[in-house]
Amino acid sequence: MSDKIHDLLTECRVKLNANRVVVVRFHNGGNYTNSNPMLKFSIVYESTDSSTKEIMNLFQNVFVSKYPKASKLLFDQGYLKIDDVKKMFKEKPEYIPNLYSDLLYHNVKAYYEVAIKDVSNYIVGFIAIAYHYQYQLSEGEFQRLEEHATKLGNLIDKE
Repeated sequence: MSDKIHDLLTECRVKLNANRVVVVRFHNGGNYTNSNPMLKFSIVYESTDSSTKEIMNLFQNVFVSKYPKASKLLFDQGYLKIDDVKKMFKEKPEYIPNLYSDLLYHNVKAYYEVAIKDVSNYIVGFIAIAYHYQYQLSEGEFQRLEEHATKLGNLIDKE
């Protein structure tokens, strides 16, 4: 199954001319002392072009609360679109401070996320696509990204 997922990610990266595509899964990282769950995420699959360094090992068991605004947007609307990372931060510096610093560190200029849902329509993760150059996804390209998220949700449900 993981080969199918990796092939789908690579296809997505190539068709959308991206530098990196990742699948991120949400998971419970244990419980706080008051028994509330600690929601975390990890990159579980990654496809990069030959000029891009892999980051999967850097993003394991990360608290969702590290990115509160980005997480809220993903859960509320099912996607996150950042056509211009620097412009977004200049216009709304409080909007994505931790995400901004991570994107900047990894030389990301444009960034998109689409929720991955299970058969019960529950968000279980997301597909993220990153560009190291200025790029704005067209509506058609964004729809393809959403289609890939749906396909990934179906494959992940079978794991």
